[in-house]
Amino acid sequence: QVPDDLSFVVSLVDALRWDHLHLAGYPRLTSTNIDRLASQSVVFEKTYAPSSYSYASVAALLTGKFPSMFPRALMRKQTGLAADEATLATLMGTAGYETIYVNDYGAELARAGFERGFKRVLRSFDDADRVTDNALTTLQSMQAHKFFMLVTYFGPHDPYRVHPGTVRFGDRFMDLYDHEIAHVDHAIGELLAGLERLALRERVVVVLLSDHGEAFGEHGTYAHGHHLHEENIRVPLIIRAPGATARRIAAEPVSLVDVVPTV
Repeated sequence: QVPDDLSFVVSLVDALRWDHLHLAGYPRLTSTNIDRLASQSVVFEKTYAPSSYSYASVAALLTGKFPSMFPRALMRKQTGLAADEATLATLMGTAGYETIYVNDYGAELARAGFERGFKRVLRSFDDADRVTDNALTTLQSMQAHKFFMLVTYFGPHDPYRVHPGTVRFGDRFMDLYDHEIAHVDHAIGELLAGLERLALRERVVVVLLSDHGEAFGEHGTYAHGHHLHEENIRVPLIIRAPGATARRIAAEPVSLVDVVPTV
């Protein structure tokens, strides 16, 4: 039975590749809270980002269109979405939802039009704990409303930082990348715990995904935005919905462009 006030929290973790999650078989304990969420969710094991570049991939995520359907200038950060471009936020707002964007990118994405349709925007930069705090503070006032919230965590995107109190795996780039995943995983755990405390779990669909992955020398490439190997574009897509049976879907490939019609 789908509740009448069904609401949505979509969490985007930047540069999070699928195979660095413990639930995907990675030996390091990078994702304790994401693993727990996955055990309660539908997990799409073959999810592909439509680009290995954030601007292209986020545009696709928010509109349900492939990057090739946008002007090349948008992909180069030279322009934003067209003024009449429908986004998931504008669609949800038209449907009567309160729309909130808790943004971990500062003002950069506003210039691309990616904040369009959100009635509330709370910005910070590369601070996972503040992102979660901002999200939970806002959710406290949403208990009587239907809402759509997009929450972004910048953490696993370089440059990498060291976070006291978070498990360390070493000093190589990949070690620091995994350290950042673990740090964001803790923040996501706090967000999920907050949904429980606010008695929102039974009416909130939680979606966790990423815009692209990250390369560390596989196929002779590094970083992202230049290649389309698995390490660059295979990402998590985890959906926990009231009444949905937890399961893992391994055979069917899906894309981030599927998120708009699914929500």
